[in-house]
Amino acid sequence: MMTHEKLLETLIEVDRIDARLGEADHVIAMSQVLKEACVRVGVRPESIAVLGNRVSTSRFRAVPQANYDPRIIRALFVGRLQRQKNVHGVAGALASLKAEGWRVDFHICGGLGMNRYLEEALSVLDPADWRYWGPVCNRELPARYQSVDMYAGPSFFEGFQIPLIEALACGKPCVASNQPPATEIIGPGTGELVDPEDPEDIARGIRRLKERLNDPQTREAVAEACRRQAVERWSYRTVSAREVDVYLEVLAAFRAKEARKP
Repeated sequence: MMTHEKLLETLIEVDRIDARLGEADHVIAMSQVLKEACVRVGVRPESIAVLGNRVSTSRFRAVPQANYDPRIIRALFVGRLQRQKNVHGVAGALASLKAEGWRVDFHICGGLGMNRYLEEALSVLDPADWRYWGPVCNRELPARYQSVDMYAGPSFFEGFQIPLIEALACGKPCVASNQPPATEIIGPGTGELVDPEDPEDIARGIRRLKERLNDPQTREAVAEACRRQAVERWSYRTVSAREVDVYLEVLAAFRAKEARKP
């Protein structure tokens, strides 16, 4: 697993986080780990507010999963088709679970079409074990979450991970990386945190989650916990309220500064 130090270095490089951010009166970061990266390049911590991303909890809704089958592991990935996203780790984990006797059904959304990375990642599975949907527009994406058991996205690094909160809004638990920002989003009641560099650990996380979901009462409780967290922490109303507070704070500081001028 990537060390925290290496994670910060990677985010600074990939997201081009620059010390010039310190010239701003206030900085909004999407996650605590991005705030840490900003501080690492010299931005004053007191000038940074962690806001988080938003999800439309009216569009992304929890509905009963009509195709649920205790014998089939149905998992979804949404995002860019790049090695960073670790689709190959999920595919390898599902191949391992298939060897144990599970049936697997892996759905992938994103990219502009099949590329070499995705072809290689899925080569460990039979064609009947997966379906690639291509790029999916936002209005059609909720149906993809609603038709699977879980979201599987143990990325190697992220600044934030919007599919996690989309899945939660749809009442779906997540298998995610055991490092930030996933650890800021997913807890014991809403998924499993795994080592993204260990396909067997990913498989264990998927298996544990599926076994929990196979109990109808637990499945209902997990869906409620996921949905509740999305509404309370990541809905447009919640995040926008936090954003307004930041703007009001910045404006008040500016007015106080102006009032002190001779």
